[in-house]
Amino acid sequence: MSTRCPAAEQRRLLDDPEGIKAAWAGFKNGGVVTCPSTGAQLSLAVDGASGSYRLVCSGCGFPSPWFNAGPAGISFRDNDPRSSRF
Repeated sequence: MSTRCPAAEQRRLLDDPEGIKAAWAGFKNGGVVTCPSTGAQLSLAVDGASGSYRLVCSGCGFPSPWFNAGPAGISFRDNDPRSSRF
């Protein structure tokens, strides 16, 4: 059974561009990145056709917006990252 993350906790990490950048940096450096609410690990979803990624809480299923990652950092696929969530 999944645990739902409180909305404020979700926004802090997975809606905030700086929170996503920090989580991505930890993930790509081999660290374990966890949901601030449930403590569950974040998983990486990959869209191979577009070369995009998103982080998903394995406890509650709440995802970050899709983003592209490159040498210059990350950029979001949409102007409003929250618009492509589901």
